[in-house]
Amino acid sequence: MDTLATRPAPELLPDFCSGPVLLSVALITQLVAMLIMFVTQPVGAFFWERFALLTLYLQWNGLCGAAVLCQARSWLSRMPIWFVLFTSYVLLLGVTALLAELSWMLIRVLGWSSMLEIRGRSSFVVGSLGVAAIFIAFVFRYFWVQYQWRVQIQAQAESRYLALQARIRPHFLFNTLNTLSALIRKDPRLAESMVDDLSDLFRVSLEKRHRLVPLHDEIDTARSYLNIEQVRVGDRLIVEWAIADATLDVPVPVLSLQPLVENAVHHGVMHRDEGGTIRISTELQKHGSGVDYLLLTVVNPVPEVPVPSQGSRLALTNLTERLRIAYDGRASLHGERKDDHFRIEMRLPVVTEVRQGVA
Repeated sequence: MDTLATRPAPELLPDFCSGPVLLSVALITQLVAMLIMFVTQPVGAFFWERFALLTLYLQWNGLCGAAVLCQARSWLSRMPIWFVLFTSYVLLLGVTALLAELSWMLIRVLGWSSMLEIRGRSSFVVGSLGVAAIFIAFVFRYFWVQYQWRVQIQAQAESRYLALQARIRPHFLFNTLNTLSALIRKDPRLAESMVDDLSDLFRVSLEKRHRLVPLHDEIDTARSYLNIEQVRVGDRLIVEWAIADATLDVPVPVLSLQPLVENAVHHGVMHRDEGGTIRISTELQKHGSGVDYLLLTVVNPVPEVPVPSQGSRLALTNLTERLRIAYDGRASLHGERKDDHFRIEMRLPVVTEVRQGVA
């Protein structure tokens, strides 16, 4: 299975297998029955009997059509949009024709033709198909407009996400180049190792096709960054890892851990003469709804003398916005200072399936 998970592209048709959608079908069908009855039939003899039978007939059509689309969902999801529209339209008209034939046979057996004022089989079947064709066309038009709107919103989120991710890239570069220039003559091997780590960071930061990567990949990226900082800071920087094995394959957004580590280094360790220890830990949490969450924690010492934190706020605001876009508001990022340490927690819902499209 591919280890990169991303958000699925919008679907044209709703999930007719779900309870809320079936309830909506039933309610809309009932509204159509009321509209047809009160517009076309004067209140009189057999009015409520006809209304009850029309309701039964239309509900039968609506729910059977939803059942057919539910069964065809997995197959249609792999087809082009135009094919989904055409096939779904034909399937629903086919369901209507079949049920009209069965209903006519039942009406003749029960002798309801005169009560329902039905002139003949052809009139009943063609009339049912005509009403269904017009109504389904309007409904599919609504689905198409909604689909186009979701695609547009998703494209805007894509652009926004990439713009936010692009802001991270300059942070990798400037200080590292200064360190490299000093190391090239002094320690060429160490300089070469820094170049390798820097190339790994840029390879990740320039990747645009995928949103989520396994946590172990993000840890490797953070280690590459810390290797570079270790050269600059030396023994002042100590890193302690407490990574639960069960979390290593959990998908996380690209460049989500590295900004937290960078924040801990630049706004914590770098401003302390004696340096300090950064502690990075992960764990899986169970939620009441049954959804697993990944809790990723980064703790760093804070400087004795307060320093301007605008850069820290911008970095965390950036990451918060990326998480909001990637997880539709289900993720959280919270930081607080307690005594002489700053603790930040990133809580992400665990993605359980590989999905294609925008994250």
